[in-house]
Amino acid sequence: MKAVVAHVRWDRGGGGELVDVYTVKTLLEVGYDVAIVSLTRFDKDKIKELFGIDLSKVKVYSFLPRYIPFLGQYQRLALINPLMKAVKRLRPDIVFIDCELYKPIAKLKSRLSFKILEYIHFPYHRSFERRKDLRFPSNGT
Repeated sequence: MKAVVAHVRWDRGGGGELVDVYTVKTLLEVGYDVAIVSLTRFDKDKIKELFGIDLSKVKVYSFLPRYIPFLGQYQRLALINPLMKAVKRLRPDIVFIDCELYKPIAKLKSRLSFKILEYIHFPYHRSFERRKDLRFPSNGT
């Protein structure tokens, strides 16, 4: 059995990374061959230091050599590139992703018969939705 766990940045050590690292750990413990997808390369030793989980035997697919500190929200869109590569090469049974950027692999899902498990740590569509309870003056004052 194979699984792919995708997250934009594994190097920050926050709550989203904690969820993803423990997802990898759990999948490994129950016998899955796990690969990680990341926007950028990251230090697996730092993950072990932060969370106490060894990822040394886990294959990583990434897009950029390091994080570029501008246009961060747009960079997230590039996560689909290493995700598509990992899914096509590994033909996993499960793809676990924690953001809403997986839509382009939906076509592969029906062809390759994998399941998508989506965990939304930060729902972008809710964060950027116009609030109807706020009233703004129409004349700009």
